[in-house]
Amino acid sequence: MKIALAQMQISPKDIDANLAHARELLKGISADVFLFPELFATGPCIEDAARFSENEKGKTAEFLRMLSAEKKAYAIGSFIEGASNAAGLPKKVSVVFDQNANLICKYEQIHLHSIAGETPYFSAGENIPYFDTYTFRSATFLSYDLRFPEAMREFGLSWGFFCFLSGAFQEDEKEHWLTLLRARAIENQFFAMGCNPAGACGEKKFCGNSAIFDPHGKCIAQADEKEQALVCEIDPFFVEWYRLRHQHLTDAKKFQYTGSVKASELDPEA
Repeated sequence: MKIALAQMQISPKDIDANLAHARELLKGISADVFLFPELFATGPCIEDAARFSENEKGKTAEFLRMLSAEKKAYAIGSFIEGASNAAGLPKKVSVVFDQNANLICKYEQIHLHSIAGETPYFSAGENIPYFDTYTFRSATFLSYDLRFPEAMREFGLSWGFFCFLSGAFQEDEKEHWLTLLRARAIENQFFAMGCNPAGACGEKKFCGNSAIFDPHGKCIAQADEKEQALVCEIDPFFVEWYRLRHQHLTDAKKFQYTGSVKASELDPEA
């Protein structure tokens, strides 16, 4: 199976220019799955979230739909979805179109970046929907989700094969990006595939380094910091082969952690 990571430089808040640029970057490239960075059509939008919000019929979703139809491939990208009512807030969503140009999944970002100021402008999702890439269970997440292993662990314990991550990690976060992506692959024994932007977008400078890690944690493809389309062939059946020989997920305790407890409260003699 061939994966294409569109590590593109994003022009701030210029949807038409970014979609045209994405199309040019992928010209002549064939793959089974195309993955884009977080908010690849607008770049980061916080205070302007409502202004740049779209829906499933908007320009970004329509671009992904047309790309999947043209390439006969899965297309995964994200945009800001408008509030469902006047009192609500927009959400950051990731959508997936299959090789027949059908919308088969929409993920609403669960984790909001409070320090960056997202919480007053966005509402958070609650669920982790999965879909099939051909017959292989898959899920898509957005950049900040990578810092919270619980959500991806939930997907891993459902015997997920592919974790697609649309990133937005900056220059000083390169080691975080690569380390966390590798960790998610190792601990869940799946392919962790992350597409990050390249270069500057307004005041933000992104680290690029889109990468694919296999269930053993081996990096099988990694870009540098420059704009590029990184294309890599993976073997989906390696997930099942690896899990049969290293049955860590089988041994995992399927319960929710309830917090730390002082030892003396469990054993008065402690």
